[in-house]
Amino acid sequence: MKRYPICLILLCILSAATQAGELTRVAEGDRFHLAVGSYLITNSETELRYTSPYLLGLTLNTSRDLDMDRRDRVARLDGYYRFTPAHALHFTWYDIQRRGLKSISKDIEWGDVTFPVGASIESRLDTEVLKLAYNYSFYHNEKVELGIGAGLHITKVTAGLAGIASSGSRSNVETSTTAPLPVVGARLNYWMTPKFSFRFALDIFGIEIGNYAGTFTDIDFRLLYQFGKHLGVGGGFNVNSLNLEQNENGHTLEVNNDLGGVTLFLTLNY
Repeated sequence: MKRYPICLILLCILSAATQAGELTRVAEGDRFHLAVGSYLITNSETELRYTSPYLLGLTLNTSRDLDMDRRDRVARLDGYYRFTPAHALHFTWYDIQRRGLKSISKDIEWGDVTFPVGASIESRLDTEVLKLAYNYSFYHNEKVELGIGAGLHITKVTAGLAGIASSGSRSNVETSTTAPLPVVGARLNYWMTPKFSFRFALDIFGIEIGNYAGTFTDIDFRLLYQFGKHLGVGGGFNVNSLNLEQNENGHTLEVNNDLGGVTLFLTLNY
């Protein structure tokens, strides 16, 4: 039942779009778009699994086991450069750095280091995201732009623990993985007025290559208002889910990350 209102909205947009012809050149102020602002994360849930030839398995939930905050606020950059009305390059970057401090309620074994029950553990989880995607607009006029594309979602995840180990000395353990996952996507831009518009983007993929396997889904929705010739403001929401596995020399790291929040930004357009 929930599909019908969405379908009705899309039909109305496409109906309105037929009243105007296809663009033959890039519209003024739409060649380059840069959004600079904040990503207000309202829910971040991460589960880490680590196994090695010497360890049957370690599973950590960053909120439950390490007391990391699910909320955060980070800087974020989004934008695109449009070569022609039909061809554009899109990009996104943000870096989430979560920290935790907790007296653990169970033994944590990481490689050859064991943190015993009751130890005060400092934890960190850094997730840096860079997205690059080419978009082909198969339909584009003054009101509507519909496009499909492909690109790379590059995620670098670094996790670390520090505290007094069972040996009695302070230990630091860390693991890191970087995965360039190819994605395919679709985009819808709709100008309700020359100054007021909304944009929707969906990226999704799943792949297994060599030592890497992963799936990814990203949904981004935003409203924009252009209050000057080159300046505007906007806001929206962004949710994504990443499942990543890396195998190397008998060591396996799995990362399951669900992220969602609100975006607020200023825009620069040329």
